[in-house]
Amino acid sequence: MNRERRIEIAEITRVEGHGRVEVIIEGNRIRDVKMAIFEGPRFFEALVEGVRYDIVPDIMRRICGICTASHSLASIRAIEKAFNIIPTKQTELLRDLLIHGEVIESHALHLFMLALPDYLGFPDVIRMARKHPEMVKAALMLKKAGNLVHNIVSGREVHGMNDMIGGFSKVPNEEELLKIRRAMEESKRTAQLAVDLFVRAGTPKFVESENILMALDPGEKFGYIGDYVTISTGDYYPVEEYEKLTNEKSVDYSHARLSAYRGSPFMVGALSRLLLNGKKLSGTAKELFKE
Repeated sequence: MNRERRIEIAEITRVEGHGRVEVIIEGNRIRDVKMAIFEGPRFFEALVEGVRYDIVPDIMRRICGICTASHSLASIRAIEKAFNIIPTKQTELLRDLLIHGEVIESHALHLFMLALPDYLGFPDVIRMARKHPEMVKAALMLKKAGNLVHNIVSGREVHGMNDMIGGFSKVPNEEELLKIRRAMEESKRTAQLAVDLFVRAGTPKFVESENILMALDPGEKFGYIGDYVTISTGDYYPVEEYEKLTNEKSVDYSHARLSAYRGSPFMVGALSRLLLNGKKLSGTAKELFKE
């Protein structure tokens, strides 16, 4: 008879929030993994019930201080679809720019502050900084560039206020856009060094295993906004049918609900996006992706 063993990590340190992991092993086989999020639920869905529609984005952008643009634009686009509002090309371009700024600052923090210490064998970024200060400086430089985009386009570095239903309350002028361009040109070499660094660091084995991948289809060019969800299984859904994909359910060991697609877990985020849409990259990013 196979003996059951349990491995528990009571506090995960590499997440935004509070969580723990329990791994249940039977013999030499992992039978179950339970990821528990035990920080208090915030009930944003309930907060916006009965609220005037034009106030909803201001509430939803408070979900997170780093990915505030994603939350505000998700609610804005949902409301626009409900009212059949078609944004202008300028609005779409500015929204793309805003999301790019968010991704730069968010991914710089994730890669250098959360992931890299593990790759290099340090318990945290503070002790890593003592030996590799240049790594932390690179992270802060990239985050500063992302913050600049967010500040100019949305009006603030955190919880922006310019993006709204139908467009923007204020759009950047030519001088501000040129400032963003200069910052991006200065950050490009640092971003390429980051790619080289993580390529040399190697890929964790779990990344090589088969996973169901999901991402928004951005259209002809690589991006983060889209009207359809593409899946590595070959399935394709309009975003309005997201409940068929997420199938959220509550569990007794976590405050966060779980999702499964046809009974199986799935992966979203940067890696899924690259694997599904990487062929749509252009320029230097396309060449680096091929490598």
